[in-house]
Amino acid sequence: MPPARRWRAARRWSRVFGPWALRAAAWLSAFLPLRAIPGLAAALGTLAYVAAGRTRRRAHEGLRLAFGEGLSPRARREIARACFINAARTAIEFRCLVRVVRRVVAAGGPPGDWAPLSRALAHGRGAICVTGHFGNWELTGTLVAQRFPTVAVGKRISPPAYNDFLIRRRRECGVETIYQDDSPRRLLRALADGMVVGVLPDQDVKALSGVFLDFFGRPALTPTGPFALARAARAPLVTMVGVRRRGGGALRMVAGEPFFVDPGKPRDAAIREAAERWSREYEALVRQHPGHWVWFHRRWKTRA
Repeated sequence: MPPARRWRAARRWSRVFGPWALRAAAWLSAFLPLRAIPGLAAALGTLAYVAAGRTRRRAHEGLRLAFGEGLSPRARREIARACFINAARTAIEFRCLVRVVRRVVAAGGPPGDWAPLSRALAHGRGAICVTGHFGNWELTGTLVAQRFPTVAVGKRISPPAYNDFLIRRRRECGVETIYQDDSPRRLLRALADGMVVGVLPDQDVKALSGVFLDFFGRPALTPTGPFALARAARAPLVTMVGVRRRGGGALRMVAGEPFFVDPGKPRDAAIREAAERWSREYEALVRQHPGHWVWFHRRWKTRA
């Protein structure tokens, strides 16, 4: 069977049986000891790395584009495998998200530097937390929500059963979702109410307004929505991620200093400048923790 036909067939089967598999996984997660998650994720992530040849090659290609020949083949394999393991752990933790959050809160909350986000909120205009598909981004958002009222900006996914499960699980942990195609007034209202708005502009999405910015020395199409929103609301932006700690402990929050879109510059120039600052800060975090990022995403797919 040609690859295109196999892919279409797989999608049809996924739509039919995917919701049932999701329900079964959610049910089984209730009995999974949280201490078993790291080992299970290592096994499943390694298996996926070996079995998913196309996705593995895409991760290797992303690493080659980012680091060039400065990264040895062995280091490239190790980082790519860590990326798969992180993705597996993120998926498992999401199934157990309520229990994971409760454990972290019971232990005193996630460590790290919360001061930048507190300083941003002190301006009284809310704050835009600009993060990405780094570590466990869903857990990062829900841990922010344990300290500050939080909404997440997301897209609708298919099939609807997956989307409904995602929204419901976030809501159980205190995070409401505003869709990308909802009215911008909802986001402006959330910021006016002093909330944190979480956005992830680290992927190539041609359907969204964006500009080409330098990312690992290559032009990457970057959505500008968060920075246009910050300008309209006069709200501060904070680059923030959750870094996994050795030994399977809670995420450690890492945040940059709050910054604003310059109101004294022309709109497009000011938005681009703010987006460039975030891109530099985010790239530095990915360089420090390369196994946390989704290298199998085709970040440089769209050409300038």
